[in-house]
Amino acid sequence: ERHDPANRGKGYALAVAIPRALAAGADAVVVLDADCELGRDTLRQMDAALAAGAGAVQAARVPRNPDAGPAAVVQAVGSAIENAVSAGRCRLGGSAALRGSGMAFTRAVLERHPWASYGLTEDAEYGAELARGGVRVRFLPDAVVRGEVPAEVSALARQRKRWRAALYGGGPGLLGRWLASKPLVLAHLMLTAAVVGALSAWVPVLFPLWAAVLLGLTAAVYLRAVRRAGVKSRGFWQAAGIVPRLAWVTLAGLADRGRPWERTPRAAEAGQS
Repeated sequence: ERHDPANRGKGYALAVAIPRALAAGADAVVVLDADCELGRDTLRQMDAALAAGAGAVQAARVPRNPDAGPAAVVQAVGSAIENAVSAGRCRLGGSAALRGSGMAFTRAVLERHPWASYGLTEDAEYGAELARGGVRVRFLPDAVVRGEVPAEVSALARQRKRWRAALYGGGPGLLGRWLASKPLVLAHLMLTAAVVGALSAWVPVLFPLWAAVLLGLTAAVYLRAVRRAGVKSRGFWQAAGIVPRLAWVTLAGLADRGRPWERTPRAAEAGQS
């Protein structure tokens, strides 16, 4: 256990824990949130991937309370989409995003890139450090890590306010990070469709058709994610109303970027003071 009121947050904790693990002779380090559950074969798959030459791996994150409320539905569907995107990027030779829990690194990588990420989104910061060093993060779609997600909309909004630090504070590549932000992409898509619809009498028929195709493809992606996440259709439609709020929370980061580290309450703590 670590107690340090001055240096709060997961990044500082990992900066203490990882060197101790390496000093004890660890060949690799797995980072796992305390409330997470590992799939039966997850550690074995991680070990095999690292032994085969991967320097860093990320397991599939799966919420274990997808029907705890509309906020949990949003995160369950979003997680399914992120897993699919990571799998696709790796199949194309790219690198998966680190997602805080269910990630593992070899001793060689941790010694070459010592953990020094202390911000609000320490996983994104360390992922950027690995990318600069040419280390590719391999995604393991069948290695599952299940954990609770916030069930209350207010808790989800607070979490997103912390996460948006990765959007605005990651240096170059702001456009790419915006394109990876699902609330912003959806907000832009809906705005585009609304504008095209309003101007449909004055624009060529190709543009309304293009907007309809975009909406159809987006709907297909989300419906597939809903099935993967095991979300009931009623919960999906209730959750749709949360997306505009998340988009606004993300956009507000243009003016409000300073935010202290704050632990996200879990579903079991809902309603507790």
